[in-house]
Amino acid sequence: MNEFSYPPPPSTITEELDRALAAQGGVGVSSRTSDELAQKILVGMQQGIEAQIDWRLRGTKAAHGRVSGEEIGLILGSVGLGVPLTALGGAFAGLPGIAIVWIGLILINLAWAVRR
Repeated sequence: MNEFSYPPPPSTITEELDRALAAQGGVGVSSRTSDELAQKILVGMQQGIEAQIDWRLRGTKAAHGRVSGEEIGLILGSVGLGVPLTALGGAFAGLPGIAIVWIGLILINLAWAVRR
């Protein structure tokens, strides 16, 4: 099972399938009846798939909204501070200085993301 749970199929699909099978009642299935049954099953499957896609899209749109002004400030601030601090850290402490600068920026961004 995946992370999504789906609503049960509409009862109309299962009711139509039950009626079609009951109407056959053990008698040989004609080509026309089996084609109609197959068509109803395919239409029901298509509607179910479309409903699931719509449901997923509604969930992703709600989860991924626009970037707020606060987020833009954090992004620009991180880059704006990261570039000169990287240069300074590299000039004075070499690779360990650069690593310390970026670890600090990552921790600041993680703290902000958790707070949000």
